[in-house]
Amino acid sequence: MRYYGRHVAFRTKREGLGDQFARRIADREPLATDLFRRAYAEGVTLDDVRQHYNLGEAALVKMEQEDEVARRAIYSHWTKQGADAETAVQHALRDIAFFGNLNQANATGLTGDDAPLPWELKRRVLAWLFRRQREDAAALERDAKAATSWNALVRSEIRAGRL
Repeated sequence: MRYYGRHVAFRTKREGLGDQFARRIADREPLATDLFRRAYAEGVTLDDVRQHYNLGEAALVKMEQEDEVARRAIYSHWTKQGADAETAVQHALRDIAFFGNLNQANATGLTGDDAPLPWELKRRVLAWLFRRQREDAAALERDAKAATSWNALVRSEIRAGRL
């Protein structure tokens, strides 16, 4: 608990978790480095870890729920357009960036560049997406159509150093 004049700020258990993870990774603690090894291979940085886990548990749960709502909306759109269930699921997984926990089994069936992105990248991916839409929406749409999925496009942008 901290005291700021007349205001008292209470800390929850998860506040500062990102800072703790970042410090432990920087100190090369084996458990922390093993936990994030796959995420770092995907382009996650210490800042991504710090920002993501400092959001707090409620925000992280809400983020996952919002992604699920978006995927369900895409699925619903395609089924209303007459697509069969399998095609609608494929659109729900490929028409928007799809995030997941890399340390859990991949239930989507997507592999390679189409596989789920680490949750820790979400903030940076959204910032990149909004910047690309603002700067050149036509080029972004062209690049997205050329890629097999949004995740494949994001991974190619990370490899090229633009994200």
